[in-house]
Amino acid sequence: LMHWIRIDRYYSDTPGARAEGAEGDDVLDVEVAFLPVMCQQCGQAPCEEVCPAMATVHNDEGINHMIYNRCIGTRYCSNNCPYKVRRFNWYEYSKFRAGPIGSDSPLRRIVKNVKTDLSTSSQAELSRHPLEMMLNPEVTVRSRGVMEKCNFCLQRTREVREREKASGRRLRDGEVTTACAQTCPTQAITFGDLYDPEAAVNAGAAAAHGYKLLDEELNTRPAVTYLAKVRNRPATAAELAQLIGKPGQAGEKAGEKPAAKAAASEGVQR
Repeated sequence: LMHWIRIDRYYSDTPGARAEGAEGDDVLDVEVAFLPVMCQQCGQAPCEEVCPAMATVHNDEGINHMIYNRCIGTRYCSNNCPYKVRRFNWYEYSKFRAGPIGSDSPLRRIVKNVKTDLSTSSQAELSRHPLEMMLNPEVTVRSRGVMEKCNFCLQRTREVREREKASGRRLRDGEVTTACAQTCPTQAITFGDLYDPEAAVNAGAAAAHGYKLLDEELNTRPAVTYLAKVRNRPATAAELAQLIGKPGQAGEKAGEKPAAKAAASEGVQR
């Protein structure tokens, strides 16, 4: 089925995990880091530059969104996306609204694979097809042959703007969030307004261990900031050497300052 977010997994050896005399991939334990990757809402989006129909553009809030009735399915944007987060719609998902009748159709063949027996759902729910309930009534179901991607739940932010106009007040930070942030059990995803200096998302974006995916290499200027994994464990000898430097290098002795550093420190004291 269609998905707009994927979870990348990165594995590394833990200190002391490699057994004595082990070679190759023979390790006792590994460390795992999970990286949810969705559309980065790039400020300089490579996908926008190659779309011949101008079906992917920026709105006034900085969101890179899709105009589905313009898309002609060239898939140039997917090919030019360095994050590979765009998906081509191969199926006519709107057909699932009609239920399982005629499910032997090639576009509905997946309906037969949905299990409804021994389910904990009520009979009222089972009377409707599960794939019909899966479709969000607030979002237009796209047709086959167009590109799709994450748009930061545009229907939710649009609803917020309408509520702000109706109430005459600006909604507080956290009153609107994306579906992924709402359902994350560990609250690993934070959504907010980057233009609001008091928003919680800005605290994470300004963290020292924050980074933007592939921004230094490609200058795409993503709107998504990731926080590096912090592990509470003793540092290895190699990590200590990288952090504080090994004494005794370049003719230095342990416990002594280099001549240039000593002169500089004395100059500061004077």
